[in-house]
Amino acid sequence: MPRIATLTLALLAVLAPHTAVAAKERRPPPKLQVKTDQQPSAAVPGSPASLAVSLIPPDGVVLNRYPGIKIVFEASPGLRPDVPELFAGSRQPIEDPEQFYYDTKKPLRLDFVAVDGAATRRTLRGTLSYFYCVKASGFCAPGRQKIELPVKVAVD
Repeated sequence: MPRIATLTLALLAVLAPHTAVAAKERRPPPKLQVKTDQQPSAAVPGSPASLAVSLIPPDGVVLNRYPGIKIVFEASPGLRPDVPELFAGSRQPIEDPEQFYYDTKKPLRLDFVAVDGAATRRTLRGTLSYFYCVKASGFCAPGRQKIELPVKVAVD
């Protein structure tokens, strides 16, 4: 038994520096650019409106359809999204390599209602989760970032 403990400690001593170096070399995930297009251009309080949310990765980075792209919204005073989260992609693994990547030309759509017109500028805040790959290296990993979606509201 002491021999197993000695071998385990020796193995940990050998691997620990490599693990520390690997952890140091990890880079944060790329920040996606988030653009919106609102219809109508100023939401009428009490009436439906929508945001087209476009996600733009940096050059050389692609977004994967599996495990999907998700935006989870926080409570936003004066705004009521129709859903608590948006999802795009696939919840099931994808077999066909031609179908792996998310088409960033297709914006996600969020329907919402402005509850009142007390403020003309509002913000929907949320957390964007995605899985990305770097084309040049083939490196793939999950990413997450906080986002703010500006909303214009017509005055009551």
